[in-house]
Amino acid sequence: MPNVADPQVFQSLAVVMEKELAISDKNKNGAIDFEEALKFAAKKGGNKVQLKKDRKWFNSIDKNHDGVIKPNEFDKTLKN
Repeated sequence: MPNVADPQVFQSLAVVMEKELAISDKNKNGAIDFEEALKFAAKKGGNKVQLKKDRKWFNSIDKNHDGVIKPNEFDKTLKN
């Protein structure tokens, strides 16, 4: 696991996450909802049926619990 305490590593990861967000954001509203995140996670090898049943993974990233993941929430996830 990369050391996200290192500012350069953190910045690199943040850039990657923002790019992933842009790709996954199908309606281009600047955030990804559960369905967009589910499609992305399944494409990356996640078990879609299990991921759909258990939303803990999504809720842990959606820090303000508004039902979407925004770039700043990726930043918070990386810091924790």
